Amino acid sequence: MASALKTAGKILLIFFIILLSRHLIIIPNQSPYKPEKPQDAILNWLGESEQNWISHREQRDHIVLTNWSNDLTKIWDLFAPAYNCPFDLTRVGGEGDGGKWLCGLEKILKNKSSSCVIYSFGVANESTFEAEILAKTSCNVFAYDPTVIKIGWPVSQATAALTFNPRLDFKSLALAEKDDDGKGRTLKTLMKENGHEWIDVLKVDIEGDEYKSLLKAMKDFEKLPVGQLLVEFHAVKPYKPIDLVNLFDLLEINGMRVYKYEPNPLCKRCCEYSLFNMNLLVDI
Repeated sequence: MASALKTAGKILLIFFIILLSRHLIIIPNQSPYKPEKPQDAILNWLGESEQNWISHREQRDHIVLTNWSNDLTKIWDLFAPAYNCPFDLTRVGGEGDGGKWLCGLEKILKNKSSSCVIYSFGVANESTFEAEILAKTSCNVFAYDPTVIKIGWPVSQATAALTFNPRLDFKSLALAEKDDDGKGRTLKTLMKENGHEWIDVLKVDIEGDEYKSLLKAMKDFEKLPVGQLLVEFHAVKPYKPIDLVNLFDLLEINGMRVYKYEPNPLCKRCCEYSLFNMNLLVDI
């Protein structure tokens, strides 16, 4: 009886995922994340991963209700990965603060189309991630930072690629919760100005402004048009632990799932998260 219920529950979960992916999000045809495995295998993996996430989410909700901490730096584990990357997992960029974990780099490498788009916010101090992406892929990189007039100097090779590469577009602008005539733009406005409907990878490292900027982006779009989100969260005032919980709730509603996290060894109040849009894994 228990086995039958478990099987039925898995079938219902997979059915729910199919409905969710078909009705709540439209994946552009140019997305590099096309499943090469049989569809049944992808759906089985996705169903098991969602079950792991549901279990993790239940544990998180219990901790929030019963064993709460007011110290934001002590709750990073509440958002530990519940998914495994279904493709290769690669660290792109330099050691320490500059590198980011990316799921499916080989998929991006195989995509020779210039339609691959990466947005990167926060590039003042270093740009090894952007340098490696430009050197190894055909993606267009749109980099932003309001604190400098040019992108930060990379510590890896490919400085010439960063200086002269036509696939790099840098502007001294901030990712913001509202548009202004100075340095701020919302994600929706930037995408409209650039003529984009989809971002393959969105990298965000903006020293605490990620809270309001990502909340605004999720308000502006019915579903966040992002394949992967690489974000460093900062434990800074005025934000409290519940603000991070609420933000992750909304990210998960948008189909985003954590597949990797890494506390920043150079910043005790910072933690890197890599999230994948689960809807990409269903062939529509």
